[in-house]
Amino acid sequence: MLSTFFGLEIARRALNAEQAATDVTGHNIANASAPGYSRQRADQVASDPYTIPSLGSPVMAQQVGTGVMVSQIERIRDSFLDGQYREQNSLQGQYQIISQTLNEVQTIFLDPSANGLNPVLDNFFNSWQELSKNAESMPIRTSLLGSAETLCATFNNISSQLKTAEDNLAATSPGPSPGTDLLVADVNKVNKIASQINDLNTQIIKIKGMGEQPNDLLDQRDNLLDQLSQLMNITVTQESNDGIKVTFGSANATLITTTASATVNTLSATATLSAGGALTISYHLYNPSNNITASGSISNTGGELTGIENAYENIISYQQNMDKLAKTLISAVNYLHAKNGLTLKVSAGGTITVGSAGGTFFTGSAAGNIQVNAQLLTYPNLVAAASAGATTSAIGSAGNALAMANLQNSAILNGATFDGYYQSIVTGIGSDTQRNSQLAANQQTLVDQVNNLRQSVSGVNMDEEMTNLMQYQHGYQAAARLVTVLDDMLDTLINKMG
Repeated sequence: MLSTFFGLEIARRALNAEQAATDVTGHNIANASAPGYSRQRADQVASDPYTIPSLGSPVMAQQVGTGVMVSQIERIRDSFLDGQYREQNSLQGQYQIISQTLNEVQTIFLDPSANGLNPVLDNFFNSWQELSKNAESMPIRTSLLGSAETLCATFNNISSQLKTAEDNLAATSPGPSPGTDLLVADVNKVNKIASQINDLNTQIIKIKGMGEQPNDLLDQRDNLLDQLSQLMNITVTQESNDGIKVTFGSANATLITTTASATVNTLSATATLSAGGALTISYHLYNPSNNITASGSISNTGGELTGIENAYENIISYQQNMDKLAKTLISAVNYLHAKNGLTLKVSAGGTITVGSAGGTFFTGSAAGNIQVNAQLLTYPNLVAAASAGATTSAIGSAGNALAMANLQNSAILNGATFDGYYQSIVTGIGSDTQRNSQLAANQQTLVDQVNNLRQSVSGVNMDEEMTNLMQYQHGYQAAARLVTVLDDMLDTLINKMG
């Protein structure tokens, strides 16, 4: 025969179970807007039954239910969707960096005013055309040299801005000291996040070892893994001690592990430019606790780190194209000026005659260092406007100036004119920008789709939580009513039986 108080124990367990479920629901509601939060559920199961020995049941003893208990506070999470999200998020980080960088680079090549390279280049050749009409005019020669200086300054400015864009991505050696570039910033982020994940690993392993479920710490760790996946393509492996191992790169280099003890390796990166302008970024890991190198050179990191490398290589190609344009212009103008042109000679008495062959018009060999010969700026009469073979008295001869003007329409750059070649550079940049912007937008759509699937599993649905809250409230009220009924029964037994 069971005790009269047995029913009170069942009611107590029911009250506790419904109270725990209500508390979990309240926790879900409170964190509905918290980034990375996974909804939780109080799993209720029947508690172990009470066995009543009975002579009337020789084969199996009678069992009476003892109520309910909360077996665990379960965290609702789908690890497969987490892996899918991080894989897509890594690609999004890569495409986004390339898209952002190319959009910034594209503004360098826009020609919204007369200061753009196209109109400045046209003005330079037009100045030669004007000189061909009045070759002995010093003001026209000075104007020509002014347009040449503007052209050089425009080349220099574009080259400088491209170099700044490169340095903002990754400061190279030889080059400016690293520290403020995006590569260093992202590597520092990786190390900071890895350290935080390692600390959480230690806490989670300890708490699980005591038989408890650290749901909120697991959420924090997964949220950090999501952030890390944007920076690099990571692989997350659950280890036997409930910690996680994080690897990345082509060689699956270990960033974090807990197999023997909580270990986090520190990532470093070195960007180097070869003499030919090729970029190499070398990644290494070392263990800060003993300063032992933990890996060789790592490549194919994925995420923003790969995006930085790809964007840098794009800028290098644009810089090389600009250098080719500037170098070809320097060579063509200098050839005509030095080999085919004659200067004006001004005597002490002011008499002007045709002088000797011209020297170099431009100095330098690339967009970054093209300059007008300083001697010409001091002595404009040294501009070689006349053609070789002109007589001494033919001071108005301007055959070479006309030849210079005709360079504008000469297809000497891969079958294109100077204007045409520059337009192909601008068009190529626009095409690259549009393509990568579309890739980034498409990838963002994929990330959002996978994240929506994750949220459908792990996210807090307020309608569902309110329904559960009502269910637990009624359950609690019913259990409380059971206590009242049992109290009345005990009152009858104790106080009303004579």
